[in-house]
Amino acid sequence: RILIAFTCKVCNTRNTKHMSKLAYEKGVVMIRCEGCSNTHLIADHLGWFDSLSPPGTIEDILKREG
Repeated sequence: RILIAFTCKVCNTRNTKHMSKLAYEKGVVMIRCEGCSNTHLIADHLGWFDSLSPPGTIEDILKREG
């Protein structure tokens, strides 16, 4: 299991969630903010949300976006 902690940029709520390593490295992970119920894309290795860019994790997505 992997633990992720992040602050929602919409409502500034600090979120802490667990996910499986398999989902993070090979699947799709979306996490719902506990404060505003916004959905955050953490990993997309299946190309569900952006078929033009190579799939990856939030780390890969942030590198591409700067």
